[in-house]
Amino acid sequence: MSNDRDDEMTLDQHGIEDRFEYRATIETSLAASALARGRRRLGTAVLVIGWFAIVALGAFGTILGIDKAVTLVGALTIAIVPVCFFQIDPVVRWQLNRYYASMFGSNVVAEIRPSGITFLQGGMTAELSWTSFTAIKANDQAVVFLKGRAPLAAMPVSAFGSPAGRDAFVSLVRTRIPAPA
Repeated sequence: MSNDRDDEMTLDQHGIEDRFEYRATIETSLAASALARGRRRLGTAVLVIGWFAIVALGAFGTILGIDKAVTLVGALTIAIVPVCFFQIDPVVRWQLNRYYASMFGSNVVAEIRPSGITFLQGGMTAELSWTSFTAIKANDQAVVFLKGRAPLAAMPVSAFGSPAGRDAFVSLVRTRIPAPA
């Protein structure tokens, strides 16, 4: 299952069952975000509808003789509200770049252990026990570990070497995540 098996004896001595290496990218984070949301991406449609609302309300306000400032505020409100309720790609990309830009491009090592998964990245170590997760979701771009609806960690499918490797990994993790009480 692993894409890096140079020394099985050493790995076993440290309690590591499997090891995956990959590079952290914004594309994986975007794919994981969309996968965790479970919704289709609405980016372009929401933006087009929002800008159409600005134009339509501006024209409607002018025809009815409503104050331009009131019309503009109403139009902007209608245009911005969807952005608050739908996580569209441009907004999510901006948020990810703002808060996590220093992590993108760095190498990540995920070590699978009997107790959980250990992520090593840029001098940081995060140990997540199997009880930390409530679900795992996967598609052709990413595998995301969830606690409820919140994504806790994500790995690109390229880390598994093949779709079959990804499927085997997801099956293994599903056997380790505790059933809901």
